[in-house]
Amino acid sequence: MIANWEDFSDLVPSQHWIKQRMDELEQTRNYVAHNRLLLPGEFQRIEMYVNDWNRMVGL
Repeated sequence: MIANWEDFSDLVPSQHWIKQRMDELEQTRNYVAHNRLLLPGEFQRIEMYVNDWNRMVGL
């Protein structure tokens, strides 16, 4: 997204915002990629970020 920022700049508030979200979700992504179980808090984190994303893009 950063490399193609012109395609996303009207959807998200800033590059910093999206980088923070992706960095924070990286741990959860790593659990899934290595076939580990997610804790309930990880599911809540994903749900919170999806809701944030939907608000940002107007869904």
